[in-house]
Amino acid sequence: ILITEVWQTIDSFQDPELRRLAKALPETVLKARADSTTKKYLRAFARWANWAAGKSELTVFPVEVPQFALFLQHLGESTKSRAAVEEAVNAISWVQRLAGQEEILSSNGLIKVVVEGFQRQLARPKKRKEPVTIHMLQEIVASIDLESLSGVRLATICLLAFAAFLRYDEISKLRCCDIKITGGKMEVKLSPFGHYTGDEGNWTTLLFLPTSHYLHYGYARQDVGIRWFQGILDFLLRET
Repeated sequence: ILITEVWQTIDSFQDPELRRLAKALPETVLKARADSTTKKYLRAFARWANWAAGKSELTVFPVEVPQFALFLQHLGESTKSRAAVEEAVNAISWVQRLAGQEEILSSNGLIKVVVEGFQRQLARPKKRKEPVTIHMLQEIVASIDLESLSGVRLATICLLAFAAFLRYDEISKLRCCDIKITGGKMEVKLSPFGHYTGDEGNWTTLLFLPTSHYLHYGYARQDVGIRWFQGILDFLLRET
């Protein structure tokens, strides 16, 4: 990289001060990128150089558009990686600038469409998360040991999160004072900011559920009743 015409000219000066500056210049230009990026680009250039050196019709440097387009095709087919293709373009463009040459690859129309082609061809299809259904929820609760307090806590978290559309970060902030069971219904309140603000007037009621709904899913036995269930909630969601 540093034996191109511009660097040969820089290295040809005989004045002691110019010689000192010429010796320090390579380290300066290499610092234009983070060390990790420089190493990554040099590895990418070495991959290109090794491939081109094995082809009698190609030259390693300077890099020409037609031969580099063929290299990108080879790289995309062999690695199945969009990142490898994009990295190769960025690396060779960086090397061209480092060598004092005009950077022509990243702006070239053919190189652009080759990169775009592999971006689409090698793109991984998006896999949307399947929504949790009532049946899934029943199976989850059925697999939990409801004879232990930790099992009751886990089941409570699952059902409350499902019924009120809560993320774990939101439900993990619930405290005993945020849940009321009165008149056969459960009332859950959350802060609009996701945490306790100290101002009850800022809280919004998000959920009203019949207590029998929770009893049906096994949070408490039918013969125990609301008071036992309230006691469990007091224990699990007690204020700290």
